[in-house]
Amino acid sequence: MHVVPLHAMADRERLHTNTEIYDALLKAHHDLTELRPATREGQGAVEMVRMTIVASNSALLRVEQKQADRRHDDDAAAIGEAMERAFPPKAGQD
Repeated sequence: MHVVPLHAMADRERLHTNTEIYDALLKAHHDLTELRPATREGQGAVEMVRMTIVASNSALLRVEQKQADRRHDDDAAAIGEAMERAFPPKAGQD
């Protein structure tokens, strides 16, 4: 079986969002939990991949949270500016 790296696939088609990657990794994690390796080496390999998926998904969630926080801050600043324009301070008030 020939495996195409994700970045090569993305170059041919489109880039995948963090959410799509998170979902694919979550499915892979679930599929791995269904495996019942017959050897200790197999168990170790499955566990190592599962731990890598968990770490990767945690990193993706942190990036998504930072982006959401940044959008929230931008929205709050825009609302504050709109309020200032709509209701300018009266003379002598700050």
